[in-house]
Amino acid sequence: MFLKLIKPATYGILASIILLGIYFTILSLVSGWNFAQDQFNSYWYFILSLSAGFGIQIGLYSYLKNLIRNSDNGGRVLGVTGTTSTVAMISCCSHYLVNILPILGIAGVITVLAQYQIELFWIGLFFNLAGIIYLSSKILSIKRVQQAKKNIKKNLHIIIGILGVIVIAVLIKTNQPDNKNNDLINKIGEEMDSSLDIQVSKEGPVTITVRPISLSDVSFEIILNTHSVEITEDLTALSVLINEKGAEYKPTVWNGDPVGGHHRSGILHFGKIIPSPQTATLIIRRVGGIAERRFEWSLTKN
Repeated sequence: MFLKLIKPATYGILASIILLGIYFTILSLVSGWNFAQDQFNSYWYFILSLSAGFGIQIGLYSYLKNLIRNSDNGGRVLGVTGTTSTVAMISCCSHYLVNILPILGIAGVITVLAQYQIELFWIGLFFNLAGIIYLSSKILSIKRVQQAKKNIKKNLHIIIGILGVIVIAVLIKTNQPDNKNNDLINKIGEEMDSSLDIQVSKEGPVTITVRPISLSDVSFEIILNTHSVEITEDLTALSVLINEKGAEYKPTVWNGDPVGGHHRSGILHFGKIIPSPQTATLIIRRVGGIAERRFEWSLTKN
C-alpha cells in the first residue's frame, strides 16, 4: 500500500513546487524579485495553501489513474466511472487556472483582477477543496467496487469448496456397499428354508433382490439398488403373485423404505392365501424401465 502512494505523492509535491515556481517566475519577470518576495510575504498563507491544494489534486488524480488501470474490473470500472479521467484532468486544469489568476492579479498583469486578488484567492481555495472532495469520492467509489468483488470471489471460493466436499461425500456414499441390505439378507437367510433361495434380477439400471420369508402369511423381502436413477416406483401397485393354478393376488402392504433414493428395502406382504400356494411366481413390472421381471419358487416344505 505504501509503495502505491510513493508515485502519486511525488507527482503532488512536484506539482506544488512547479506552481510556486510559476508564481515567482511571473512576478520576478514582471516586477522584479524583490516585489515577488514582498507579495509572497504578504500572502504566503494563501499561496502555499493554493499550491498545496493543487499538489494534492495532482497526487489524487495520479492515484486514481493507477487505481483504474490496475483495477480487477478492467474496462467495466472505466464504464462505471464514466469519463472520470477526463473530468478529473479538466478539473485539475481549471483549478490550475483559478490558482494562477490571483498570481496574475498580484503581478499587475490584469489590472481589473488585481482589485479582487483576495476574493480570487478564496475562490481558488474553494475550487481546490471541491476538486479534492471530487477526486477522493471517485477513489472511494472504485475501492468499494474492488472490495465488493474481492468479497464475492472469497465467498465464491467458499461455496465451491463446500459443494466439492458435498459431491465427494455423495460419491463415496453411493459407491459404498449397502451393508444394511446385506445384513438384512443374511438375517433372513438364517430364518428361511434353504430351498427358498434368493433370486436376483440385474436387468436395466436397477438390481432387484427377492426372497420369500413366510409360507403361512406370504411375504417377500425385496431389495432395490441402483447408482444412476431414482427408485420412485410403488411396488404394491406394480407387483402381483401368481400361484400354480394361475390365480393372481395383489400385495396388501409394503413395510419398508419410502419411494426415492438409490437404495430401498422392505417386505412386500400378500397376506394369508388359502389354500396355500404350492408354487409362487412374483411379477414386478416397470421398475428401472424393465417391462416385467419374474421370480419363481416352490413353496412346498420337504
